[in-house]
Amino acid sequence: LIILFIKKTYYELLKGRRSNISYFHPFGYECFILNTRDQLANFDSKVDRGMFLGYSDTSKAHGVFNSTTLFVE
Repeated sequence: LIILFIKKTYYELLKGRRSNISYFHPFGYECFILNTRDQLANFDSKVDRGMFLGYSDTSKAHGVFNSTTLFVE
């Protein structure tokens, strides 16, 4: 109820400053995944292209769709 009148979050009330959200990325953002599983030759690419799907609710993880292997990592 206090939040509606003051227009501040709980974090702002407790800490006195806004929270840092600069590390969040938008959904569908193109990203690169380091390939450490496959045996690579000298001139093979070490990265796979992917698409960022989102953050996990239950752990410190995020989902990325790997365009090369067609799996979600």
